[in-house]
Amino acid sequence: MLADNSTIELLKILHPAMASLAQELRQTVERLTMTGCGGVLLVTGWLLSGQRAGPTFRDRLLVSVAMVIFVGIATAVTGTLRKRYRGVAMAIRNINSVERVHEVGAFLEGRPLYPPDWAAYGSPTWREPIFRVAYISWSVVAVFSITALWIL
Repeated sequence: MLADNSTIELLKILHPAMASLAQELRQTVERLTMTGCGGVLLVTGWLLSGQRAGPTFRDRLLVSVAMVIFVGIATAVTGTLRKRYRGVAMAIRNINSVERVHEVGAFLEGRPLYPPDWAAYGSPTWREPIFRVAYISWSVVAVFSITALWIL
């Protein structure tokens, strides 16, 4: 399907808006992960380095349960952001398809304008690394903090 002038004008508006939204969602996940993991580690450090004899059994249990709940909520929020991101990525992929940026020879002789691996962006096989990093970070920080609370 060839694009007419109104379609081209619409794509000129949609593509930057979608790319900006995708970047904003990535940054939100990054901030949530960094702030949340930092907060969990800060609470753990504060409890373990307090002036008193150390956290009681009740303190450890309460904080451990709170951390599991917090990490569960943060993981759920990250999952919601991931779903939104996938929708935006699919829209960008569709726009890129109309713009033919992955087509060999459409803009540059003998090669596509965008790198070949970008053609999968927004497809079910595409895995945006920031979400994997977030899930791993949440898991590692939660396990480390809870283990430190009970061992130290």
